[in-house]
Amino acid sequence: MFFILKKMLFTGIVLSFCVGLLFAQTAVAPAAGDGSEGNPYQIASLENLYWIDQQADQWRNMHCIQVADIDASETANWEDEEGKGWKPFGYYSLGAYGLYMYDGNNHTINGLYIDRDSTNYVGLFGLVFNLKNLKMTNAYIRGSYYVGVIAGNVYYRLDNCSVENCTVIGVYSVGG
Repeated sequence: MFFILKKMLFTGIVLSFCVGLLFAQTAVAPAAGDGSEGNPYQIASLENLYWIDQQADQWRNMHCIQVADIDASETANWEDEEGKGWKPFGYYSLGAYGLYMYDGNNHTINGLYIDRDSTNYVGLFGLVFNLKNLKMTNAYIRGSYYVGVIAGNVYYRLDNCSVENCTVIGVYSVGG
């Protein structure tokens, strides 16, 4: 009997680990660019976007350009202690703190999922300074205050961006 319980416990641990791997986020540095204005990071995948999210200490001067359409539908399976889905990067505390420049380069991000009903500054970007040439499709975004599909707050400039077939839910200052 002890052997059977031990085997069941081991199987449960292995399955939990495998499920964790299935839903784990992987940060992969962009293959090109150094993040400067003249040589922006070239974002080609969801893994590249997630890598940017992990570089908060560099956001204030970071420039990025998207070089391919990105399928973000797997974010519906992500979960952490604060909620489900994509964790927006950029926030507002003691002044603005967000990514400096993101150029979507007329590409699309499809299927982004965020369900963080007690979080403020929610969107692909919680806060971004300059954003242009990006289209978001088939997104589900839920937050508390300052909620949008592309950004919870654009601090300086937004040009040529659009959303299509998206759901946005929030309490205050909710938009596209």
